[in-house]
Amino acid sequence: MVTGDVKGTCAVWRTHKGMTPVCQYTREGAVNQIVFCSLILNNTVPNTADNTSSLFFFGGQSGSVCLADDLKNCSEVCKVPGSVKNILFYEKENSVIIITSHLLLVQFKLNLAEKLVPDRKVKLAVAGNPEFLNTIWAGQGLMATCSGENMIRMFSIASDENYVLTLAEPAFQGHIYQDKINCIAYNPKSRILAGGTKNGFIVMWKCKQMTVASPDSSDGWEARTPVRCQGTGVLGLSWGGSSNVISALYPTGATVLTHTILKKKMKGNFKMIQVSNKAVEVRIKNENANNSDYQIMMTLGMNIKGIDCCGQHTLFWNGKFLQVYDVNV
Repeated sequence: MVTGDVKGTCAVWRTHKGMTPVCQYTREGAVNQIVFCSLILNNTVPNTADNTSSLFFFGGQSGSVCLADDLKNCSEVCKVPGSVKNILFYEKENSVIIITSHLLLVQFKLNLAEKLVPDRKVKLAVAGNPEFLNTIWAGQGLMATCSGENMIRMFSIASDENYVLTLAEPAFQGHIYQDKINCIAYNPKSRILAGGTKNGFIVMWKCKQMTVASPDSSDGWEARTPVRCQGTGVLGLSWGGSSNVISALYPTGATVLTHTILKKKMKGNFKMIQVSNKAVEVRIKNENANNSDYQIMMTLGMNIKGIDCCGQHTLFWNGKFLQVYDVNV
């Protein structure tokens, strides 16, 4: 584990037997950006113990970006104007991409045997608040940037193409068109890009690509229904390890959302439709009227993972326990 603090200290820790300090590096200004990398050295294969040695980049307020490891090796690879807002490692091109507070994208192809020279410099077209500037990977070679606008700006490193995902999507029904996106997070497993807004909404776009390639236009993304959470002003989003959980950070607390696959069941005179993680709508055929059903809304004190029915009984399962109810109308 690697940590950075406001005093400019970047510390390396071992965590397999508690928290054991290994080494630390000190630079001017706060260190707030750290990213691990599988750097290819001397044309060898990455991700091996011999050629990576737990390599990572770190940078922050001073604009200096350093390459270091857990063996007390540290060197400055570049210095950019302004502070470092984001550091991204692009494994395909063996390069590091730096986003600065001056809205500048700088890319360096890494070769430790030669002096590093910027391979690309691009001025970002951002009209929002630089304080909210945040850039992440949203697929292979595809970067997503938010800055307090009502859109997420997408930029492809490979093709130099760019496009936007806006809050004017039909799926959002015009309710949040004037809202602003403060933060973003991408789930590589489910290929969902999420954004947290100023008014407390979580918006999502699902990648529609059937291949591993990233979308080259907004048509490759499908907007999902936004979720309104408690509190206002989402400050940060983070996907959980199971990829079915996302947390939202607010000034006064946090909210955790779980992705639930809603169940349904039809058997005999029963129709069961799950409407939320804890509620199921049960419909029973009315024998006295051809086009009428008895309707019951059942709310349980557990997260429902399975449902079934037999005769006049309904069954609910949460993965550990089951509950059976006798339904009479």
